[in-house]
Amino acid sequence: QCSGALLSAPHPYLYHTMGFYDPKFPVRNAAPGFTDCVYEFRVGDYAAMSTISGGSVLYGWFVGKPLRPQSAAACGAIGGMAAFMYAYQNSYGRLMGYKE
Repeated sequence: QCSGALLSAPHPYLYHTMGFYDPKFPVRNAAPGFTDCVYEFRVGDYAAMSTISGGSVLYGWFVGKPLRPQSAAACGAIGGMAAFMYAYQNSYGRLMGYKE
């Protein structure tokens, strides 16, 4: 059986009722839209996008032996979408003040 002291102690996660923390950096846009986030892309974001996309095309080329061009195109499309989402997430975090 549990003692009464364990049941009366507050759980540490109950202090944050909404599940988010205050931003560590200054907030530049509290509610950024799609175009705001895309305009905020930096050179590092574009470099990451090209690296991820290029790497996924190469992966598709080397793994998809019977249908190399089709496999490379499919992996490139998936990698390009993943790279865009990665850059968008970084840009959104910078605008909201959660990343530098």
